[in-house]
Amino acid sequence: MGVPKFFRWMSERYPKINQRLGSPPNPETSQRYFDKPPPDAFEHPDPFSKCGLPPEIDRLYIDMNGIIHGCSHNNSSNVDDDGEGFDTVSRISNPDIFRNVCYYLDRIIGDMVQPQQVVYMAIDGVAPRAKLNQQRSRRYRSGTEGSIETSIYDAHEKAMQEQEEKREQEQIEEDDAFSVEDGYSFAFNEENVKDDSKARLDVEEVTPGRFTGKFETQTQELDGDKEAFHSNVITPGTPFFTDFTQHLEHFVKYKMSTDPKWKDLTIIFSGPNVPGEGEHKIMQFIREQKKEPNYNPNLRHCIMGQDGDLIMLGLATHEPNLVLLRERVIFNMVQQQLRHAASSGLDAYVNNAHFELLHMGVLRNYLAYEFETSDVMQEAPWDLEHTIDDFVFMTFFVGNDFLPHMPALDIADNAFDLLFWTYKESRKQWLKEDPKMPYLTNRGSIVSGRRVEEFCSALGSHEVSYYDKKKITAPKENRRLRKQYKKLGMATTVPNETVIESKEQADRAAYRAMLQNVGEKEAEADTETFSPVVSGEVSFRSSEEFIEEGLISQMGSILQNSISHEGGEDGEHGSSLDDQDLKGRYYYDKFQITPYDQEKHHALRKAYMEGLVWNLKYYYEGCVSWDWYYPYHYGPMLSDLVDLDNILGEVDFEGKMGSPLKPFQQLMGCMPPSQSHHLPEPFRWLMTDENSPIIDFYPKSFYVDMNGKRWPWEAVTLLPFIDSQRLIAEYDKIDESLLSEDERRRNLTGSIVVMMYDEGHAEAIPAIGVNEGFRAIDESKVISVPFEISDWSYSLEDKAVLEPVLHPGVEVPLPGFSSLRDAPIQSLWRRRNGLNVFGGRSRYLTACLEVSSFMPPLPPVEDLAPKLIGTSIFVNYPHFVEGLVTAVSDEHTVVRGRKKPRRWTEKESEKWRIQREGITRCLEVGEGYTGTGGVIIPDDQAVTLSVRPLEGISTLKNGMTVKSYAKFEVEVPIISTFWNPKSADARLNDIPARLEKNAFDVAGPLQAAQKSQQKPKNGRRRKKLFPPKGNSTAEFSEGMEINKVAKAHFSTSAFSSLGAIQRPTTIGRTGFGFRHASHNLARRNYSSISSLMPVQNSSQQGMKFEQVLPERQLIGLKTSPRTTIRPLVGRTANPRGRMLAVGFIAASFLFQFGEAVSWFGGSATETRSVSPSFAARQLSTSSQCVFDIRGGVEEMDFEIDSVPPLEFAHGTTTLSFIFQGGIVAAVDSRASLGSFVGSKTTQKVLPVNSHILGTMAGGAADCMFWIGKLRAEAMLHELKEGCRMSVARASRLLSNSLYENRALDLSVGTMIMGFDPEDGPPRIFYVDNTGVRIKGDLFAVGSGGTFALGILDNERRYSMTEDEAIELGIKAIRHATFRDAYSGGFINVFLITHDGWRKVYTEDLAGNMSSGEKLAEQIQ
Repeated sequence: MGVPKFFRWMSERYPKINQRLGSPPNPETSQRYFDKPPPDAFEHPDPFSKCGLPPEIDRLYIDMNGIIHGCSHNNSSNVDDDGEGFDTVSRISNPDIFRNVCYYLDRIIGDMVQPQQVVYMAIDGVAPRAKLNQQRSRRYRSGTEGSIETSIYDAHEKAMQEQEEKREQEQIEEDDAFSVEDGYSFAFNEENVKDDSKARLDVEEVTPGRFTGKFETQTQELDGDKEAFHSNVITPGTPFFTDFTQHLEHFVKYKMSTDPKWKDLTIIFSGPNVPGEGEHKIMQFIREQKKEPNYNPNLRHCIMGQDGDLIMLGLATHEPNLVLLRERVIFNMVQQQLRHAASSGLDAYVNNAHFELLHMGVLRNYLAYEFETSDVMQEAPWDLEHTIDDFVFMTFFVGNDFLPHMPALDIADNAFDLLFWTYKESRKQWLKEDPKMPYLTNRGSIVSGRRVEEFCSALGSHEVSYYDKKKITAPKENRRLRKQYKKLGMATTVPNETVIESKEQADRAAYRAMLQNVGEKEAEADTETFSPVVSGEVSFRSSEEFIEEGLISQMGSILQNSISHEGGEDGEHGSSLDDQDLKGRYYYDKFQITPYDQEKHHALRKAYMEGLVWNLKYYYEGCVSWDWYYPYHYGPMLSDLVDLDNILGEVDFEGKMGSPLKPFQQLMGCMPPSQSHHLPEPFRWLMTDENSPIIDFYPKSFYVDMNGKRWPWEAVTLLPFIDSQRLIAEYDKIDESLLSEDERRRNLTGSIVVMMYDEGHAEAIPAIGVNEGFRAIDESKVISVPFEISDWSYSLEDKAVLEPVLHPGVEVPLPGFSSLRDAPIQSLWRRRNGLNVFGGRSRYLTACLEVSSFMPPLPPVEDLAPKLIGTSIFVNYPHFVEGLVTAVSDEHTVVRGRKKPRRWTEKESEKWRIQREGITRCLEVGEGYTGTGGVIIPDDQAVTLSVRPLEGISTLKNGMTVKSYAKFEVEVPIISTFWNPKSADARLNDIPARLEKNAFDVAGPLQAAQKSQQKPKNGRRRKKLFPPKGNSTAEFSEGMEINKVAKAHFSTSAFSSLGAIQRPTTIGRTGFGFRHASHNLARRNYSSISSLMPVQNSSQQGMKFEQVLPERQLIGLKTSPRTTIRPLVGRTANPRGRMLAVGFIAASFLFQFGEAVSWFGGSATETRSVSPSFAARQLSTSSQCVFDIRGGVEEMDFEIDSVPPLEFAHGTTTLSFIFQGGIVAAVDSRASLGSFVGSKTTQKVLPVNSHILGTMAGGAADCMFWIGKLRAEAMLHELKEGCRMSVARASRLLSNSLYENRALDLSVGTMIMGFDPEDGPPRIFYVDNTGVRIKGDLFAVGSGGTFALGILDNERRYSMTEDEAIELGIKAIRHATFRDAYSGGFINVFLITHDGWRKVYTEDLAGNMSSGEKLAEQIQ
């Protein structure tokens, strides 16, 4: 299964979901299977992808079909946008295929993933009827895909050559071949090409290499090569699959009996004799397991498979600790051709070293930010789990194996941007209708047909503008594609419009004739219940009003036969109907449905809605009907999906389960006649004999509709649909007694097998082959039992359905798994930044994460380096890799190891600045590797670290386990490093590092390691695919010489084509990989090595470092349609273990209250340029801003020299009190100077560390300044002592500092509150600008404090629950703002518990106009 282009779009939209996993084949494993080491790879994994530790996995699920295809035939040259190869013919024996598959499985299970509990292997069995036509299409075109593509180019070239030489003759032949009813047909066979006869096309090349129309091909027999392996045999019921199943079961028993890595595993094998698709058999197992009463919610799952559909299935499980293991896909055509020309397909596949992990937890984080759900914005009414289910549902509209994509919804044309925007706008109305269920779906069912109708109607309103835009952009797109294809040697694919000009005229004439011949009764149908399905009006007009540039210019790449670029002829009566009506032509060309045919239009809409319901059920509860299928090749237009409540009322699958086909029946349903030999002899005549009663199922020629797509594999194969009842009826007439015993066994339905190791079991199993894994097993310790009677089978009263909730007790993320929530994400920007993760610039919008810029300046490098060098940090956010810091540098100085600081020369300083600029740029735009790019870091901390990443954990000869670090270094900005992730990997604890004597000087730059692995076997350097451009940076194109780098201690990768940074305040980052030859970033081809986020000394592994950055909230979001810059401000999910930039930590090394003034500068305006509030103000005033940020962010927008001067006066309300569950702090947000309101959104609660907060009353600048200094001191204490600072100590430090500066006439009235370390009690201290320090259980400070105390004194009880305490805080602030003219704005409430602080409530008093009236009633 797959969704075309989906994986590529997902990887370029959310770049951090992928983690590169370099895993070269183990020479010992290769030696066992092939008696030789693995061949030298054409392209080695980049060195950094082999660093770090992949997450530990408990359960591994393998969708076997992709592996079988890859191990049996070379499909490396035919790869679609989901990485799926195409069926081909190859010369390979079955034993070699079995060996390849088992070797590959051994690599995955034993060498790479190493699961701890279960391996579930699933092979596609008989699929539901809904999948049959897709399987049938692929098998019909199997082996002819390349010929079809070639025939198009050859025929097109031939037409161009004949255009001038034989124009008249060509016109005569076209006239002879043309029929209004049938049109042209192009019958492809070998004679057409070899004999050089003319090829008739019914296609138009819309843009170079992108065709619209039809061509006809014929099925071909194999060349008589009986030894050739054809991938069509990878189908249930064939002798190959029966033999394969036997060998695989033997292999599993062999490995479990002889290999310690397999011994403790439970292997569950669902073979091809078990009905169902492989991935859905896996889903059924997960669904049933989740319903088991003792299910462990913290299991770590991994699903291996290439299908893009697995991404949606993984999301549907609502398992956050799940990853998908995928083989790397190459989308860049130049790299694809280069790799294919230099390596054998089978060898390259079975010894593939390039893998990727797609982290479902990271994707869930992205979706939370994308849709602003409640787990990142607490006040948001949208639940993440329900939103994920709606996201899965929305993907159905772009098509899958059961439903075609909808017109005007193409992923390549930003379909998901339109889907997302429409969904966000629509759900606001759904929230008003039903606040408890404002979603499209729930538990695998559609909530409301009317909602789906409104949603589709909103999507459909863009159809006309979509086609109009296509018309405008087509010329520019044509020019771009001409250049691209010329580079690829495909210059002859320039469109030749004259080839199909007459065909378009005929199509128009046919449509006009249809409208003119519509009977009066049909034309006068009841328009009250049904309107003619047209875009405009059906009327006679002058032909000049309509005949323009052909319908294809209006409809872009959707409609196949709308291809003319010139005027048409007048109608027979001197006038013309609208023969280019968008909907009329679409339904007539695709379905042969007239605009007036109410019955057929209703049937089409009902069938599509049945498809949506069936798909949703299939994903969330399993197959609800084996017999249902969508009986059309195309989908209806979105705007025509109306009356859906009534249509959904007609859709009912109850009692329609049916039963799966038998394997031989499916073979008859999906195989072409040329493959009938895979069936037993008695059945073959039904597929080949002209007298067969079902011979109409097996056409000798068929149409392939390119449907406006670019590549042949995107075409629609117009085969007749199989009538399963007719097929079964004819099948049942065959006497099965004519079948052999083996044939009858192939046609049986089997059961899932569970294989387990049992020490008490002993069985001798004879050999079934000579290769590794198939030899005799003298004493097998493996028992096999049917799944139904095993301990893994559970009887459920109700059908297992995936629920839109996280399982109770789940920990997110588990150690070793990735999460975006480890960093304080300030906003999410959606921008088209040319992200490069596949070797070329992305055309899609990329979700860029902007990391909070809240941190003070750093101390000098000379003081910072001794604290950092020799410690271990974590890099490569969010897929953390531990690293050893070897050097610290800025633009003036470098300190390496224990050596003295060295000043850069002027030239070296300039190189350092360019390098740092390139690194930060690549953090945002990527480096040509998946998993890079998509992060924007602040540019205010110009310090970088040289880091040796962890290469792995090894065991010495004496049995000691040690860490080893790579022999190369990466250069990372200090702000992009982590001290300790929230869920640290326990595998790294208490393990010493094995270091060389010169550990700080032994490593070279990563670029050198990468270049050494990019050399081919003959030793010659590979040609650069994208050479550097420009002369201004030519000096750095090859980087500095390695020896010069070493002398200068530039232990970083060099840089290629460094261009000027256009946005100096918002520079991005990337992961670690460096690809010198594949950047192509439009004169900004940076080669960088970096990662993301605070350091941990190897001797302090047990130390916990707490978050001290403030949590942010986004309240009152407003959206505007389709913009290119889309900010999102969200809070971090958990206050513990979040990102703390090393620079922020290091700044506290020298922080003393008397010294820090020179670093801070003492002015709030100096940090305003990098503060979240400034970014919010910048965005809210931009015409391209999507969100209007209100509340929850700091406002410091005031002038120092104000005119006229204002009298300094106070105005605020802050309060805090202790109750049995912790501390509640509640504040307003108005900053006022007497009667002047300076800000309505001031953040009056400031964090000191993860468990201590401070409030501010008095001068906003004074409070922020001194609490900020206290925060730095708390961080320093945590670094030195290894534990948090106590509340009493924090308040005492602040009190002492204010007392020492009491002569400065400061204005500070703050409450310092929180929990002490090691589960200490809650404490609150009041501190003012004179140094007064008072301890208490309840305080209210500010001009509205008196009114707040009146509420607190009467209603506060120590035994209050959390909800009661929060409500009391809200009520007290509300009353104070009602009575105190100087208080107002927002109510912000925070809760502090033993787990830390969090923001629990925000209310815009101005936005709730009735709040004052309600309060007045309460007071009265």
